[in-house]
This record gives sequence, structure tokens and C-alpha cells, in this order.
Amino acid sequence: MASLGQLVAGGSHQLNTPIGFSHNNVSLAFSALKELSPPLLIASRLSELVKKPPPDQNSVTLNLNNSR
Repeated sequence: MASLGQLVAGGSHQLNTPIGFSHNNVSLAFSALKELSPPLLIASRLSELVKKPPPDQNSVTLNLNNSR
């Protein structure tokens, strides 16, 4: 009976270790992405403002390419 208990404990350990490892890493990745969300939203909004001037202002396009 003790041998069967060790066999079952070993089998469950072999299954739980990779599952726990994967679960922890996915949780860590999700929390990191949540922390990046506000700066990415701000950068996205800023890029929209830079690309599109307000309608009451004039815009100038500069061509910085040296080919003539």
C-alpha cells in the first residue's frame, strides 16, 4: 500500500509541476501586459494626435528624402 501511495504521489507530482509552471508564467505575462496597457493607450492617442492635426490648424509635410 505504501508503494502504491508513492507511485500515485510521484505521478501527481510529475503532472502538477509543468501545469503549475505554465500557470504561473501565464499569470505573470498577463500581469505584465496589464501594466503596459495604460502607457500603450497613451502612446496610441499621442500618435493619433501627431498624425492628424486639429481641423482649425494648418499642417506642413516635410520630405526629408535627399533624392531629387
